[in-house]
Amino acid sequence: MRRHRFRWDNFAFGLLFLAIVGNWIAWKEDAWTLSEFSIVAPIALIALGVLGVLASLRRPPTTTPLEPITETTEPTTQTIDTSSNGEGPS
Repeated sequence: MRRHRFRWDNFAFGLLFLAIVGNWIAWKEDAWTLSEFSIVAPIALIALGVLGVLASLRRPPTTTPLEPITETTEPTTQTIDTSSNGEGPS
């Protein structure tokens, strides 16, 4: 199995989803009041934004410049036997 590169965008959206669902569950179960929720939710979004910025700064450039082709090759010549005996080249 081939190893794939780490996808930061999928990771960030997964964390965002977990943060939203976790905050919703905690608020629905009265674990947090509305004022506590209004403090924790922006902190989670800011943390995800910082992770996204750090990931984009760390990522290498996706395009590589094209290098000119410097070697030249001579065309090859090949003679083809076109005799009609049906046996191919001898």
